Amino acid sequence: MAMVIALAAVLIAGAVAISLIGSRAGAPTGDGAYLGRVAAQLELGATPNAPGLSLSETLILQLPLWMGLLIFPWVMARQHNMSFAGATALTQKVRDIPIGLAAGAGTQIVALPLLYLALSPLIDSYSLSAPARALGDRANNPLGIVLLIAIVLIGAPLVEEIFFRGVLFATLKDRCSPVIMIAVTSLVFMVFHVGQVLQYPGLLLFGIVAGLIYYKTGRLGAAIWTHVGFNAVTVVALLI
Repeated sequence: MAMVIALAAVLIAGAVAISLIGSRAGAPTGDGAYLGRVAAQLELGATPNAPGLSLSETLILQLPLWMGLLIFPWVMARQHNMSFAGATALTQKVRDIPIGLAAGAGTQIVALPLLYLALSPLIDSYSLSAPARALGDRANNPLGIVLLIAIVLIGAPLVEEIFFRGVLFATLKDRCSPVIMIAVTSLVFMVFHVGQVLQYPGLLLFGIVAGLIYYKTGRLGAAIWTHVGFNAVTVVALLI
């Protein structure tokens, strides 16, 4: 339900943006046209890759998605008279930072290439990296770099880990074995990235690593830093 709310929020935000910014049907070149195209792609389950979509417009569409995902843990905390941090295990220790960063970066640098090497007869490496390259191409000025970092290294790791590990994992904790919990949360995390079918094997692998880190430490901070480390390798490579 929370995921449906989040995706619906993106569509509503796109519709509002179209009405406010405007779009010309004959020559769809304005910001409203790009936002509308992305909203339609999301509705159809395609990757949001409208040509010319800036990182600021990408962030505009990410905000309602993140807010939609955070509604559920907020409601859950209110229902159980808990703090938001308490309901989602949003805690960390100093050692979680190097452990998480190392685990995430190691997954991206070592495990992911080995996985896709085994899948190379089925998946073209150029097509695999296309979404990341398209995102990196837009970070062509200082503001673009700041927005890229805000989206990929701050917003996505924090919100996605709060929802997929902090909420979904906790919901299954008293009902399933650790293996089932990690498998289910990883699969849901993978499927949620609609339209990124070529990235599904890597997303599943990362979900398993983040789930293991969270299960072993019991702290969401460790999983968040794992996500940051995983994404940071891509960001650095794109900027270089």
